[in-house]
Formats: sequence, C-alpha cells, structure tokens
Amino acid sequence: MTRIVFVGDDPKARQFVEALRQHGRDAEAWGAYPFTAWKHLLARRVVSRGDVIVIRYLNDNPSWFVSIGKPFGDVLTLLVARVRGIRVYWLCHNLDRETESYWPLISSLRRWLYARQAEAIAITDPALMAAAPAVFGRHRHKVFPMSMGLLPKRRRFNKPELEDQVRNFFSRDPACKHQLNILCAGVSGPKYLHFDLLPVLEERLRQLGWSPRIAVVTRFLRKGEWSRGKNYRSFINWCEKTPSVLLVKRYIDLDESEWADDVDLIWRAMGDWSFAFTLLNAARARIPVLAFDSGGVGAIVRQEEIGATVAWDFSNLGEAVQTALSTPSENYEKFLGQRSWSKAAQSLSDAIDHGGAKTPLAEASRSLGP
Repeated sequence: MTRIVFVGDDPKARQFVEALRQHGRDAEAWGAYPFTAWKHLLARRVVSRGDVIVIRYLNDNPSWFVSIGKPFGDVLTLLVARVRGIRVYWLCHNLDRETESYWPLISSLRRWLYARQAEAIAITDPALMAAAPAVFGRHRHKVFPMSMGLLPKRRRFNKPELEDQVRNFFSRDPACKHQLNILCAGVSGPKYLHFDLLPVLEERLRQLGWSPRIAVVTRFLRKGEWSRGKNYRSFINWCEKTPSVLLVKRYIDLDESEWADDVDLIWRAMGDWSFAFTLLNAARARIPVLAFDSGGVGAIVRQEEIGATVAWDFSNLGEAVQTALSTPSENYEKFLGQRSWSKAAQSLSDAIDHGGAKTPLAEASRSLGP
C-alpha cells in the first residue's frame, strides 16, 4: 500500500492524516520542514519506492542567512526523493505567494523548484482553479483542487474578560436602528488587507447611514517584533481614537458559532490567492462575510455567495452590505457540504492512484485555456 507522508506536523496535517486513514490509506505526518525532509527520507525506512511525501509551506525566515540555506535543503529533499523513487506532491496552501515572504527571489526559487519537480500540485479550493494557469504556467497541467474542512475546537484558549469586553461593545442599542456589528479578527501581516482597509470601510458605512461597531481582535507583535514585518502603529492609533472601533491587541480563540447573535458581518480582505479558514467558521456560524473583491477570499465569497464582495473603490458598499445580510441559510450549508477533510482525502487519493496529472481533476485545469 502506498504510504502518504505530510511534511509538517500541525492541526491541518493531522486532519489530513486522520481522514486518509478513514479512507483506508496508510498516512502519517512528520515534524519536519521541506528543506529538512531529506534527513527523514534517509533515516526512515517506512518510506520506500512509490510512497508519497506531501510538501507544504515554503515560508521564508526574516534572517537572510537562514533563508538562503533553505533552497539547498529543498534540492537535497528532491534529490533524495528521486534517488529513492519517492513521489513528491506539493500542497500549495497559498496559490501565488507564501504568507511569510521576506526574500521574494528566494521564495520564488523554492516555489519554482517544487512546481517543476512535483508530480502534482494541490490547491486548497476549486474556486482558485481559475487563477492557476497564470500562476503555474507550463506546470498548470499538474494542478488539481482539494478542499479542506473545519478544524475541530479541541482546545480553547479563552480569555473571558476580553470576550466580555467584546460582547459589551456589541450590545444592541434599542434606540439605534442601523447598528451594524462587524468582527475583524485573526492574524496580521502584509497580505491581510482588512486591517489596512478598515478606516475606509468605517467611514463609508457612516456616510451610508449605518452606525458601525467594529471589533478588531489581533496580535500585532510576535516576540516583540511586528507580525511578518508589517508596522501597524498608524492603524493602532486610528483604532484607539475612533469611538466605533474596539481594539483588542491580544489573541482570543474565538468560536464564531458562539457569536452568531452578536455579529452581523465578518470583514475580510486578502491580498493573495489563498483559502481562509474564517470562511468555514463563518459559514458554520451562519455569519455572512463582507469581503474586499480581491484575491482568493474575494473570489470564493463571490462564487459561493456566502456574503458579498466590495468593489475596489467601495462604490457598491451599500448594495454589498444588504446582499450579505440577506444571505440564505442554504448557501452556508452548500458551502460546508462541498468542503470537508473526507473530500480532501478522496481528492488526494484519486490523484495518487491515477498518477497525479492524469486525474480528471488535473485535466480540468487544461480546459481553462493557455
């Protein structure tokens, strides 16, 4: 039986492994990186000819010295895999660029290596397939879509006092007929445009007659440094002086399902072609997503109709808000029904069993044109 190994042991990899095992596959996750996987390939006899390693996350490091060494490790991983007859799959979580990209030339080189050498390239949502030809060019025939599912809330890192602060801020004012509660939570960094665009959104909503209350929940600093190198001082100053905004500069493990009665919209704007788990969490909670019409998130929200998208100049904001607020419940059910770890395991299994690029899913990329 073909053994499937995910390089990188994290909650997503563990969900993949669990789902694959339920499908009768032999699967495991290694606590390794793509550029260190070669050591595991040499040391572990459980991986042999015909087995598959799934490469994930080609993030940079802020240190030039560390980052410049990663492509050499990648070459070793690919070389050892080829010598031992081990098949390489690339699970490309971010279609066009990595989340951690401090040295673009190094990042581009690493992505080129795996695009060229991988038997197949999995991307994380069917809605992203339309962008695949422009990103992967001559390697687009290797691409197939693989939808992920909800991540279980096995542990909660609650901060009750902060959650109470947010709930009090969102409390409904009977005298205000146009109160609009918006949640903007998650990690920060250059690709997360919802923070940068929030001042424009807040101003335009007020001009349209809404009374927005926006809770911003994120941790801007990691180990004393700005998250992914992006300076948020001016944004923090804006939040702190804007009465309609509550800024929580700490991590709260929010479960959107518990906030369905408090939150009217979730605001998202992403600058890359990637899938955001916020979409799954919002759909489970039946909270519509108001998304900026850019990148993968904009495309998915627009195509799956689990909210509405805002034009680049915010000219359709009023219409978008009304559309999002009237999202039918069946749209969420359909969205969640098409995305699960079981379906992801089946897609990956089909690709492996049929030789990657020869699968019907991969053939679909050819129909998108040159």
